[in-house]
Amino acid sequence: MLEGEYLELVNDLKKKFDEKELEMDKIKQECAELKKVFISAYGFIRVMDIMADNTEIDFEIKGMISIIRNFLSDMFDTFFLS
Repeated sequence: MLEGEYLELVNDLKKKFDEKELEMDKIKQECAELKKVFISAYGFIRVMDIMADNTEIDFEIKGMISIIRNFLSDMFDTFFLS
């Protein structure tokens, strides 16, 4: 293999590596944003659940709040603690 061909292959490989690095950075940023959204929603539902216990709200609404809280709690355990 000639030196010029070798340098061309190395440059192509570096270019592909840089592109993949940018893709990974974008995915990491998106993942961080999704985590923030999820944790905010989970915290909001927890507050609603606590407040629902101390106020007079329909039984059905309390049940729905409890169901979504349990679901988000399970998803939190799955994605953040495993």
